[in-house]
Amino acid sequence: MPAFRPRSSFSSTTARLGGAFYGWWVLGGCIVAQLLSASFTVHAFGAYVAVMQADFGWSRTAFAAAFSIQQAGSGLLGPFQGLLIGRFGARSIIQVGLVLFALALVLLSRVQSLTGFYAVYGLLAGGPLFTSDPAVDP
Repeated sequence: MPAFRPRSSFSSTTARLGGAFYGWWVLGGCIVAQLLSASFTVHAFGAYVAVMQADFGWSRTAFAAAFSIQQAGSGLLGPFQGLLIGRFGARSIIQVGLVLFALALVLLSRVQSLTGFYAVYGLLAGGPLFTSDPAVDP
């Protein structure tokens, strides 16, 4: 009998969900959150530019400004992300981030003006930020 017995009943042998270790489900969720946030905000940006430039006639400079707003917003919100994770925990911050991300993508489909595009892309900074590395790797 070991001298130290942990208080928690959590054990890697008993923490299973659907026959797989629970940690693999957490890892899978983190991978999906990372893939969604990176692919919709960074990697697919060129697709947004091509279609919206043809529809609205906005310049590439206007789109570059929106991308800069999104990146600057992520940088400015970063320190607050750490404070919020410390206070509320990573799970709740990731959930808020996913809701913000989904809301921003829905609003992105409804954009009619350049100012609205800037506002939505600024909001798009918050969602992926709260599902990024510091949130999923505390």
